[in-house]
Amino acid sequence: MPMAGEGGFLSEDRALYPLTFLVLRGLLGAGWIGTDEFWLRLPFAVAGILSVPVLGICGRRLVGPGTAVLAAWFCAVDPWHVYWSQNARGYVLVFLCTAVAANRAASWSRTGRSRDLLGALGATAVGFLCHPTAALLCAGLLAFVAVRNLPVLRGRTVALLLAAGLALIWGLPEAVAYWTPYQDFLRSKADPSLLHFAQTAAYYYRPVLLLCAAGGLWLFRTRADRRPFLLLSCLLIVPFAVLSVIGGQLVKTTARYSICAFPVLLWFAAYACRQLGALLQATGRRGLPRAAGLLLPALVFADFGGYLQRYYTDQQGDRAAWRQACEFALRRVREPGHGLWILTVNEPTVWYYVDPGYWAPGPGGADPDLQVHLLRFRLDGRHRGPAGEVVQVLHEPGGRNHLLWWAARARAAGVSFAVLVTRPELDEIDDGQLWPTLQREFDLRLHLPCFVGPKDESIYVFVPRAQ
Repeated sequence: MPMAGEGGFLSEDRALYPLTFLVLRGLLGAGWIGTDEFWLRLPFAVAGILSVPVLGICGRRLVGPGTAVLAAWFCAVDPWHVYWSQNARGYVLVFLCTAVAANRAASWSRTGRSRDLLGALGATAVGFLCHPTAALLCAGLLAFVAVRNLPVLRGRTVALLLAAGLALIWGLPEAVAYWTPYQDFLRSKADPSLLHFAQTAAYYYRPVLLLCAAGGLWLFRTRADRRPFLLLSCLLIVPFAVLSVIGGQLVKTTARYSICAFPVLLWFAAYACRQLGALLQATGRRGLPRAAGLLLPALVFADFGGYLQRYYTDQQGDRAAWRQACEFALRRVREPGHGLWILTVNEPTVWYYVDPGYWAPGPGGADPDLQVHLLRFRLDGRHRGPAGEVVQVLHEPGGRNHLLWWAARARAAGVSFAVLVTRPELDEIDDGQLWPTLQREFDLRLHLPCFVGPKDESIYVFVPRAQ
């Protein structure tokens, strides 16, 4: 992705959380990493590997040494953690920052030291610069500050919490819609669905882990020191509550946006497993009761291991097969001796696979006969200038006219033409004409199925129908 220009980094919402992009650009510019997939994913893999011991170290203060170690083991084989550790996006860094922020916040609540508070705020700020979902971490910390000195739950306290919950349900969607700087996101996901959030939470976090975490939350409440319980409860409940309200009323949300609650889920799940083992050992018997204490963690490991096997085989890493789609376009769609134009919903990725030198520092784009264009631009048929003024009328408004205009331009230029889309991204911009036009007036040359939970990541490769 270029820094500036139409479709550039500075023109999109990603400029509001620039750290991961700028770090990658810096590493590439310094020559410390290469441009292939291995090198681009390596910094995030390192962060993911580091987050395993960090989760254990930071959890010692909150849930105890043995529980923290078990949580770290869960983290090491959790498919959702593996996925983000292999993905060149900032989610795994938010996970890492959450563990550090929780540890520092726990220390601050006990000692009152300013440096601990600054550590929690600093970790939260770094997480936010990696991805805006860290705002939910900030919300959880603020909720903890508000409730940490409340007395034991009685009638008045319960009433205050219920009032706060009702205010959240009533006012949050309007506040987010008005104040958020991520207006492009709101427009692209304007189909709220609480069911979608629940489905993705069950798929990504796994039902066994969620059930164990719920049990751990219930058991953890009985500890003598209420502060760790209140802190972890706020860090877990607030992100899920906020996303449920927003996802049910304003915009479609998925469980990936609750990544800051992930460390707490692992800590609570490990706590439930440890408490069950301790309860069975307390019976004073040997043999079967003690072995039964291993059943719950064994179920968690078995569930994670079973999905990891699918993750590395059938699910292809839970990723759409963009490499295969681009190779097909180059080898089967592009006619010998002709150029190739590609219209797609995922311009950066397609450029990367059809012309690896395009994003490299310095002169890129080794093949002048290759062009890749983002489908979302100029659907209204108007080319606009920097101030939004109409510079040129390209075609009549509408998705059908836009697709046929591109096909006609490619035909006039004597180049091959292909449209590469996935349904979720296409649906975000579809005016009701794009998908029907592709089905009626284009030929489907390749379909690469891929379902990640409830989300269809299948790729479709269309070419203009022969006249």
